[in-house]
Parts: sequence; structure tokens; C-alpha cells
Amino acid sequence: MKVPVFPSVLFVVLFFSATACKNQSAEERFSESKMESEVVDTSNTTSVNATNLEREFVRTADAQFEVEDVRAATKAIEDATKKFGGFVTLSNLQTQVLQSDEVPVSADSLLLTKRYKIENVITLRVPNVQLDTVLRTIEKQVKFVDFQTLKCDDVSLQLLATDLERRRNAVAAKRISKAIDQKGTKLSGIVDAENEADLRRAQVDQALMNKLSLRENVAFSTVTLKVYQRERMQREVVLNEANIDSFQASFGDKLFEGFKSGWNLLGEIITFLFSTRQKT
Repeated sequence: MKVPVFPSVLFVVLFFSATACKNQSAEERFSESKMESEVVDTSNTTSVNATNLEREFVRTADAQFEVEDVRAATKAIEDATKKFGGFVTLSNLQTQVLQSDEVPVSADSLLLTKRYKIENVITLRVPNVQLDTVLRTIEKQVKFVDFQTLKCDDVSLQLLATDLERRRNAVAAKRISKAIDQKGTKLSGIVDAENEADLRRAQVDQALMNKLSLRENVAFSTVTLKVYQRERMQREVVLNEANIDSFQASFGDKLFEGFKSGWNLLGEIITFLFSTRQKT
């Protein structure tokens, strides 16, 4: 049995935890053009002091909660995300029919009763500096909290490692290319050296991509939400198309309907003749 939880509990823990590991703005974190243009000698990398590193965090938030109406809540969450500079990467809304019953109510009609629930899994990317604001805005949609978590991963050393790897490979590729240009060698040796230089340059590019990916994850936090509403019931009268032939009128019914139609027609004729005779 679930114990009721006030909606405000959903993001209280998230807010204070997020404040504890808040990062700089996305613009400041993602400005790498000057750094990427520099190639330094690997001899300088040995003097790096890890205690002087500026801490950088990748933050992710996960929550599952009940809302009054999934469709309305989804629109509110998407609007809030867009308002504060984020974007939606996934919105997977589904309706699951739990039970469906059909009861005949007439010769050609059925009463269709469905029990169903609606849920949606939403993934958001939110600027780090707006994460707390977005979470507080989403909190307004909450009726009942199942769980909520906030995770902060320190990626300072990963960023440093990718940067050092990129610089080492860049220096190695430059030295190989310089050696080929200055000394020259046999064709086979040149081919091998060029291949080695290409490999080093590819490693430089891969290290740069890894670093930019980390930077992007630092700049934009990922929020995964699962929202659902209570089970609901729908009833409607539908045509019984499957068994429509079995409800065709019998011969006796058709004969009775024909006799009734003929009798009504005969009565109309007699009434017409009687009224015409009185006028003459």
C-alpha cells in the first residue's frame, strides 16, 4: 500500500542536491574554440595538480509520479522545458487497456466498457543553470510521488584525461609528419609513417569529440520522468458488426411488418375515399 506523499516532496531533495553541485552557465562551459586551437608539448602535462582542478558535474534527475491528467501534464512539462531553454528528446505516451467488456443491449448494438490507464515517459535536456527552476515548475503537476533521484557525476578528471590524450596525440602526429618531410625514407617506410600519422590524428579527433560530449552533458542536464494517471473507465454503445447477420428479422416478423404496413395503407385509402365522397 502506498503512503501518501505531498507533491512538494518530489523535488525538495532534488533542489537542495542540485544546488550543492551547481555548475557554471552553459555558455561558459561550452566555449572551447580557443583551447582546441592550442597544441602544447606533453612535457607540460606532468605538472598538473589535481587538487587545483575546477569541479565540473554531469547532473541527471529521475522521477516517477502521478498526475491528474497525463496529456495536460505532458504539455505543461514540455512548455516549461522550452520556456527555460531546454528541449524534449523523448515523449512516449501510451494508453494501456486493462479490461474490455461487451454487453448486447439491442439486436444490433453493444455496450462497450473499457478500463484503461495512460502513462508517458519523457526525457528532457535542460540547461544546467535552469535545472532547479524547471524542477520546481514540474512540481506543480504532481499528485503522488513514487520516487525521485538526482545524480551528480564529477567529470573533472575525465575532461582532463581527454584533453591530455588529445594533446599527446597531436604532438605525436606533428612529429611524425615533420620527420617524413625532413628525412625522407623508402616508399614503404613513408606509407607506414603516414598511416601512423593518420591514426594519431584520428585519435586526436576522437579525444576532442569525447571532450565535447562531456562538455555538452555538463552544460545540459538530463531529466527522465515517468508520469501516469489513475485508472479510468469509458462506456459507449457501438454497432455489433460481427453478429449483425444473426439479428436479421425472421419470416414471421417480416410477415407481421408487411401486414401492418398493408393495413395502414388500406386505412389511408379508405379514409381518402370517404373524405372525397363527403365533398361530392
